[in-house]
Amino acid sequence: MSTVFQLERLHAEPNLRRVEWAPEMASTSDRALQLAQDGDLATPLLVVTDQQTAGRGRGTNRWWSEFGALTFTLMIDLPESIAPQQRPQASLRSGLAVRQALAEFAPHLRWMLKWPNDLFLEGQKVCGMLIESSASRPGRLLIGVGVNVNNSFTSAPAALREIATSLVDRTGRAHDLTDVLIAVARGLIVELASPGDAASALAARWSNHCYLTARTVQLEANGRRTVGVCRGIDDQGALVLATSEGERRFLSGTIVSFERAR
Repeated sequence: MSTVFQLERLHAEPNLRRVEWAPEMASTSDRALQLAQDGDLATPLLVVTDQQTAGRGRGTNRWWSEFGALTFTLMIDLPESIAPQQRPQASLRSGLAVRQALAEFAPHLRWMLKWPNDLFLEGQKVCGMLIESSASRPGRLLIGVGVNVNNSFTSAPAALREIATSLVDRTGRAHDLTDVLIAVARGLIVELASPGDAASALAARWSNHCYLTARTVQLEANGRRTVGVCRGIDDQGALVLATSEGERRFLSGTIVSFERAR
């Protein structure tokens, strides 16, 4: 069956124990969650599709995915040496790994991370990530990734053209989806297979690429909205906001709005 991927390369990739592909899939993350119930499943495992029709984002968000986008979920079992209290750091480390891998395809452009798991290219969203864990096996992560690669936003809804972009739009050329997929998967596997940085080093590494730093942010958490100026993240990965009531930190929440570059 015809596909945009070079499946023989994916199956030959030494970092992957299993690859599941379909020409169309509602959600790679939903499929990975089904597979994750098998405690004996060999990982890393990749679930990928040419066309995702009902991709999930954080909360009730949906991922706009036209043909040419890269959508996949990577299932990884974290090393047993990583303590339970260190597992939340995997979300930050995943963002750093994806940023580094994608930046290789356009190193002259500005790639920034938007807390907690979005990647911005020249001030517009180019990638979203959804990090979930398996209820049946602690330490098993499902990393859903959606990257705008060859899906040009010239045909996207007007509201999306203002806030999102793609690699093809920014570089002026199409990219091999298999090359991009392998680069990102390898980056995630290598990053998450190691014990990781000390908390302070991880925070510094992430803050160097934090898109929200010094911007006014409106955040919703636990049914309340908070407005403040972003000071980056702290050693626990919490977003730090300077508010009228003093400095506050958030380990979770949704960015409702943020000040854009003038």
